[in-house]
Amino acid sequence: MIVQVFEGNIHDNRQKNVSNSEAKKAQKFIDFLTKDEQQIIFANYGFRPINNLELKSLSPWNQNIEGVEINPSVTVKLSPTPEIINEIQKVWYRSN
Repeated sequence: MIVQVFEGNIHDNRQKNVSNSEAKKAQKFIDFLTKDEQQIIFANYGFRPINNLELKSLSPWNQNIEGVEINPSVTVKLSPTPEIINEIQKVWYRSN
């Protein structure tokens, strides 16, 4: 079963293979984990919270640690072309 959180509800992308009772328990657990109190605990261990919390007030985000940025700049790279993947595979197979 593929489970993802979306707006506080469990959605699966395939046929369910869990009982209704298990799904309800899983939803309660996800609801617990996504509460602000739990997200603050996660942020204190360096995880980025999924809720819109003020990161500057949370440790380690307020400790000026090198490489820790509140709003990092992100550049999305395109996937390699099939030709490049083929060349990588050729090099891989030659080295083994």
